[in-house]
Amino acid sequence: MTTRISTCAAAWLMLVACSASANAQTTATNAIPKFEVGGGYQWVDVGSDLVDNTFPGGLGLDVAVYRWGQLALAGELGWSHDSSEAFGNSVSSTLFHIGAGPRFAIPLAVRALPYAQAFIGYARNSSSATFSGTTLEASANAFMFQFGGGATVKMGNNWGLFGDLSYRHAFYDNATDEFQLYLGARFFVN
Repeated sequence: MTTRISTCAAAWLMLVACSASANAQTTATNAIPKFEVGGGYQWVDVGSDLVDNTFPGGLGLDVAVYRWGQLALAGELGWSHDSSEAFGNSVSSTLFHIGAGPRFAIPLAVRALPYAQAFIGYARNSSSATFSGTTLEASANAFMFQFGGGATVKMGNNWGLFGDLSYRHAFYDNATDEFQLYLGARFFVN
């Protein structure tokens, strides 16, 4: 658990450092967009009372509508998958989440737009395991909350690259603490 928190803290510091270095670049304006949509890769680390697992393959999609200056209504959905096989036995797990809530943009740098966000929503974990030819399947649904933030570094007038680090708590019977790293491209309308 301590290693996971240290890794996430280091990734967060690198993200902040990258957005601060973009502050010195003065080739683009930093207007708050009216609307933005992003998508990309997500990596999730799950820790619970029963299991400690990473989900290295995942996709995410997010949208935000800035209606109140720096404050937006944002939403995110994500899918992550992990599978392994050994000695003819296999285990496969899939995570899905969807949430919505406020996003607050902080226009501190010329090309970078840091933000903080908090979501509430739904999470689903489904798994299947095959042992000696017998397949077992299980799934669980839960309420979740997620908070975190990141920064979008504007690469052009209508698009940029972003990095996002979040903590998610899913209220399954055996509650999980999940750390998500989400990287990709964002397109926006000014």
